[in-house]
Amino acid sequence: MQWGTPTIFSSLPPPPYVCMYPSASGGLGSLSATTHPTAHAQPDHSNPEIYINLSILEPLTTAQTWVTGLAQRENIIIFEPIGLIMNLTIKNARIPFTSGVWDICIEGGHIANIVSSEVRGGSDVLDARGGIVCPGFVDSHIHLDKAYTANSLDEAGFEGVAEARDTQGITPSLRSLKEAFSEGDVLDRGRRVLTESLKHGTMAHRVFVDVDRIVGLKCFNAALKLKREFNGLMDLQIVAFPQEGLAGNPENVELLYKAAELGADVVGGIPWYENTAEEGERHLDEVFNAAKSFGKDVHIVADDTDDPLSTNVLHVASKCLREGFKDRCAASQCRGALDSPNDAYVNRVIKLAKLAGLSVVENPQTSLMLSGGGSTHPFKRGLTRVLEFAHAGVNVAAGQDDIQDAYYPYGRGSMVEVGFIMIHAARISTARGLQLVYNMITHNGAKIMKLKDYGLENGCQANLLVFEEKSVHEIFRNMARPKHVLRLGVPLLTSTTKTRFHQPHNLAS
Repeated sequence: MQWGTPTIFSSLPPPPYVCMYPSASGGLGSLSATTHPTAHAQPDHSNPEIYINLSILEPLTTAQTWVTGLAQRENIIIFEPIGLIMNLTIKNARIPFTSGVWDICIEGGHIANIVSSEVRGGSDVLDARGGIVCPGFVDSHIHLDKAYTANSLDEAGFEGVAEARDTQGITPSLRSLKEAFSEGDVLDRGRRVLTESLKHGTMAHRVFVDVDRIVGLKCFNAALKLKREFNGLMDLQIVAFPQEGLAGNPENVELLYKAAELGADVVGGIPWYENTAEEGERHLDEVFNAAKSFGKDVHIVADDTDDPLSTNVLHVASKCLREGFKDRCAASQCRGALDSPNDAYVNRVIKLAKLAGLSVVENPQTSLMLSGGGSTHPFKRGLTRVLEFAHAGVNVAAGQDDIQDAYYPYGRGSMVEVGFIMIHAARISTARGLQLVYNMITHNGAKIMKLKDYGLENGCQANLLVFEEKSVHEIFRNMARPKHVLRLGVPLLTSTTKTRFHQPHNLAS
């Protein structure tokens, strides 16, 4: 499919935008539309910021007419597909934490060269104008199936989350919410999360979906469809997650194994949710057995509790070594006993995590919201020992975790926002600390997901973000969105923001 030179390189009108992508047969995957126009449909001008899959516009001659008419409207821009692979030079780019301005030469969807002040003939050029260029962001922990359900809960529902964390049981409000889930409902909300996060430059997600006797495999099946639907636009890994526990729940165990058999990328676990430490151990046994049976990695929500006796992360690290899962396991929300002043225990965990190649994922927004909920002042900070783990050489990454659900009623899929909150929660003000947070939402997450050819070096896939900001510090300070998002060197979308003072002379008075 050939649609000519994309308008991304011409002067841009104000937002919002319509973003066009090739069909699945075109090689870049498909992205279902917010609305579903037929071959002879008229543009939906009531909601212009919409993603449209060209494969639903048939025949192509009609599609071209439809696209042309839409492109002529004010305040709308079309990014026209120009084929699977293109050659491109991003000139005047700043690379994070390096000096100078560089040209990034892209050939065949990969970075061919990074040179000072060179523009290769015959390629299209994107001028970064001195802005930061970095690889796409990585969200190491997100629950798509629960996203955008906060409006279905009243205050009792939100209070029920804290209650459930104490009693180790799901509350009636959350149970009824999950019972109402349908595959189509999860699909719609999942699409909303992924399209919104793409605007913020998130190009890889580790997606947690519940598999239990309440929802069965509905959430998992929806995630499989989303993975196929967004193939080529972003990388998705599916974690089969036994949210309601495994001990004494043979049906939940069976569903976990079934999801691993049917295509889950990762087997998840939540041992702290069980009633006793012994049940938590049995929970981990089932998780690792399922992962071993089907050759999967493991991701555990270890100690997402204020209980100072919760030590699951230590058992997870030990089990990684015993079961042959070195460098194949991640643990999120590692608080519990790590939140205590027991330095001997902390040192044991960090040492064992390093030996096991265990990665640690912190989701700062949800952790800050939920930790210390049952206590009076002073509240716990609610963060695992991010700096201690990192300084010891443990791989530490970050995740959004929740978006507008019972656990966190905010969030918008912005890993820059996640990093901004991390900076404050971990009290980071140094250049070294800033680089750590940047790595947590890029390279460290990519290491957990084992993303192929990720980064900003020769040979890496050209899945890149171009910012107007000229430093990583400015990106976090402004909580910025990327100006351009590219997949394999192909421009996917552009955002512009313009502010006009109507009476600027009054501002100086």
